[in-house]
Amino acid sequence: MPTETLLARLARRAGVLITKASERILRVCYGIRRPAASIRLNDLIDDRDFVIGKLSDALDADKPKDIDFWIDELLRCETEIAHAELRVERRAPTMSSIRSSGRQTPHHHQE
Repeated sequence: MPTETLLARLARRAGVLITKASERILRVCYGIRRPAASIRLNDLIDDRDFVIGKLSDALDADKPKDIDFWIDELLRCETEIAHAELRVERRAPTMSSIRSSGRQTPHHHQE
């Protein structure tokens, strides 16, 4: 697996900027904030991507101790991601719970 190219880094950065801009728009226009559990999940996914890159480097360099270390880290990341996904799913409101709480959705704005 080759290291990340400049174009891939630029695309990733653009994605981060778009995500931040959309979160700000949701917060300003609708008062919607992204839950901490969702933010934590994205951080863990970023960590996993970093670990995969390091594991790839260790495999390319044929360093068994480094390979073992990064495989263990990858397994740890995958476990944490699975737990974080469960937390996000448990905390995600359903449309019926939003309606019953009296909060308005963007498509049901009262005038």
